[in-house]
Amino acid sequence: MLSDNRELPSIVSKAAATLFVSKNEDFGMVAIESMAAGTPVIGAYSGGIKETVVEGKTGFFIPEVFSQEDLIEAVERMTRKKSLSMRKACLERAEEFGMERFA
Repeated sequence: MLSDNRELPSIVSKAAATLFVSKNEDFGMVAIESMAAGTPVIGAYSGGIKETVVEGKTGFFIPEVFSQEDLIEAVERMTRKKSLSMRKACLERAEEFGMERFA
């Protein structure tokens, strides 16, 4: 269990991917935070994630209405090698959503 959120970026950066299957999330900070840690996203094709994650470059999409098999297939596609190959693109993509852009 995390004592506070300061440990979270380090933990996320060590993951092969972040699973983000929320439906109708307006923006999806989870995906941006994951990519900012260099970690690709596996997410349901719904809401704001469609605007932030780039299929095949910073993560993979599963259908908005997905099955257990869809999720398993996406997780199996995200090998450690594939995850590491997406790291640079994730970091670059996350920079596009920095504080200066929103200010």
